[in-house]
Amino acid sequence: MRAVDLVGRKRDGGELTAGELRWLVDGFLDGAVMEGQMAAFLMAGVLNGFTEAEARALTAAMVDSGDTLDLSGLRGPTIDKHSTGGVGDGTSLLVAPLLASAGAQLVKLSGRGLGHSGGTLDKLEAIPGFRTALAADEMLRIAEDVGCVVAAQTGDLVPADKALYALRDVTGTVASTALIASSVMSKKLAAGASTMVLDVKAGDGAFMPTQEAAGELARLCVSIGADAGRRCVAAVTSMDTPLGRGIGNALEVAECVALLGGPPGGRLATVALELAALALAEARDGDVDVVRGELRGRWESGAPLETLARMIAAQGGDPRVCEDPWSALPAAPVRRAVPADRAGA
Repeated sequence: MRAVDLVGRKRDGGELTAGELRWLVDGFLDGAVMEGQMAAFLMAGVLNGFTEAEARALTAAMVDSGDTLDLSGLRGPTIDKHSTGGVGDGTSLLVAPLLASAGAQLVKLSGRGLGHSGGTLDKLEAIPGFRTALAADEMLRIAEDVGCVVAAQTGDLVPADKALYALRDVTGTVASTALIASSVMSKKLAAGASTMVLDVKAGDGAFMPTQEAAGELARLCVSIGADAGRRCVAAVTSMDTPLGRGIGNALEVAECVALLGGPPGGRLATVALELAALALAEARDGDVDVVRGELRGRWESGAPLETLARMIAAQGGDPRVCEDPWSALPAAPVRRAVPADRAGA
């Protein structure tokens, strides 16, 4: 098998087998496939398209390139959540403790900001002392004790995705639905959860500009998850305007704490509640409306806020942030009020 032959076939619009894709991925990691050859393959795929079978096979090869987390020892349904990113999107800080308060267990491996979209790790690290670099055994212990943990991806998890994404970033090959789906799902599958919910953003502030493009990405991700034997559900949500009222790491943490301290109102809370309901209903084979009502009751009881405080403490952060956010969060040294001269749409 030669890389040049596989690149040529993709250039001509052909389809690669699962074995050929695995050979390419493994070869790229060990140096047998040159960077230029992999770049040419990616560009040929972006221009000619990848089949769904190729996307599934590429995902599997990437998952197998490194370690995976074993969550079989956790007692509750294991759930993971992913958002494709946007502005003012603090849903992970709401969904994780909400689901944990309902008996689910989440080991969520999150990322940092990308472009204009904020990263969950950056938001949590605004809390003094909060640690995101955790070993696998510590993640599992916190998930067992608290119900949820949010941490950074370890270097041994899906190394092929890290290498391929770096190459895509400098070769203009990021904008491929199949490659985006493979990147997202390889990390989710390696993280080990039996059920996952995907929040695919669409609109001016999203990486997928239209509902149609976001819907295609959501459909492909769900298909890849099902092919791997996981329960997977996706929602396409609007990112034409910021999801929350706070934009910025500390501001978004403070907003999420305030939301968990009262009934779930506003766009951010509504989306978070819906994502949690979809995930838990999928995990239980339950009715979404019934589960949504249960989760709303838990939210209003204050249990998710208590769970968030326990998670923050378990990861070295200051849990006072859940009582009085600005007693712990850093504030900007300069503040300027900019009143709106008219009401919003």
